[in-house]
Amino acid sequence: MGFAFVPEHVCRRSDISPSARHLWTVLASYADKRGYCFPSQETLAADMGCTTRQIRNLVRELDRADLLVHTTSRLGCSYTLLRFHRE
Repeated sequence: MGFAFVPEHVCRRSDISPSARHLWTVLASYADKRGYCFPSQETLAADMGCTTRQIRNLVRELDRADLLVHTTSRLGCSYTLLRFHRE
């Protein structure tokens, strides 16, 4: 088990919910160096102890806050965390 990097511009945001910050952190734990990842909504819901509907709502919240871009296709969802940098 690893750890997730959470930059200050995410952890100090007061305009997003704590659950949205938690989701960003979970996504960061899956992300590559560019901030790209593709865990399923079911996996994210299991990681966070919530429903897939809550995940969809939190993804929209992060998208509106310009912290991620998500793409949905017939193969599933992918996410790109914005302003993400991992060495």
